[in-house]
Amino acid sequence: MTMRLTFSLLLVVLDLQFARAQHALLKDYDWEAPPQVDEVILEKGTDVLLKRNVLTQFSEENGRMHFYNVFHMQRYLHDLEAIEENKTIQLSTGHMQELIRIKARCILPDGSANQLDSSAFLERTDDREGEGGVYFAFEGLRPGSIIEYLYLSRENGGYQGGVYRTQFALPVMEQRFEVLVPETWRFQFRTYNGMPMPLADSSHAGIIRHHVRMLDTPAIPAEKSSFEDVNRMYIVQRLDAVPMHSVFDLSGFATATRNFHKNLYPEHAPKLRKEMKALLQDVGIDKKTDVEAKVRAIDMHIKTGFAPASSGAPELSSIEHILRTKNYDAFGLRRLYANLLREAGIEHQIVLTTDRSDSPF
Repeated sequence: MTMRLTFSLLLVVLDLQFARAQHALLKDYDWEAPPQVDEVILEKGTDVLLKRNVLTQFSEENGRMHFYNVFHMQRYLHDLEAIEENKTIQLSTGHMQELIRIKARCILPDGSANQLDSSAFLERTDDREGEGGVYFAFEGLRPGSIIEYLYLSRENGGYQGGVYRTQFALPVMEQRFEVLVPETWRFQFRTYNGMPMPLADSSHAGIIRHHVRMLDTPAIPAEKSSFEDVNRMYIVQRLDAVPMHSVFDLSGFATATRNFHKNLYPEHAPKLRKEMKALLQDVGIDKKTDVEAKVRAIDMHIKTGFAPASSGAPELSSIEHILRTKNYDAFGLRRLYANLLREAGIEHQIVLTTDRSDSPF
């Protein structure tokens, strides 16, 4: 279950004082000297993820909670088939507020490194989904080459936290998972299928650095009719408390439900309610007496008149913005449906589900 909710209501209580910029651990993060492929990797006879690092810093700007994210990947390509499948990399950016920086290079078997220049990174838009992205291609790859890329992005914070996988179809030689939070926050972590718990480091001024380093993570084989994601190593994280403000149990079911409801059904200004009533008139709600017909009319109007946005801007969850631009994000779509149903006087209930093939209840 993924709920990308803003913390606008909660931030009033938290009075955050965390730095409004990337911490040096993310801002200064960079790749190292080109890696050497040892005999152990060569003997595997398969592709290997040499490095996979994810560093996240939660922060606040202008009353909204978001996070900065560093992603760094090194992949060893053992044969021509692997080269063909991985010579072009496509990254989705639709969930991002901003792609701050990106870089990529390939290391050939003789040890020479070729870094892509800025013109190699091209933008794309998925015509069906309307989601933006970036793609780039490596040239001159040979069996035994290594491709490497890293990027720093800024994204909306998710109220319910997130699930992060650390085990994949390929073995991972080394990986880091780090979460930086203000020192007044208390994050809750749960790990599954043998993943170690992060350690807490308070040696950096103003933050707590939760971190874990893993070596030689084995691949998880693909099996037909199996739920691979459930069986992989993964970690669930979420904000649970801010003791200095007597805010506790934020991740508990009751608290999460109340916060979700407040975010889904905010108080609207008279002008916005008038705009929603006008939309319902255009749909022809007043001419329909059957509740099912009203619901179907609202549903059809939203499906044909609105579209998902190609960016991760926070205003995409605002009904005012959605009505004006006809674009929404995932939570904005839920909010649009719920508030139009309420404005139309249609009794309804919100049901949130999860997929057992992705993570257990």
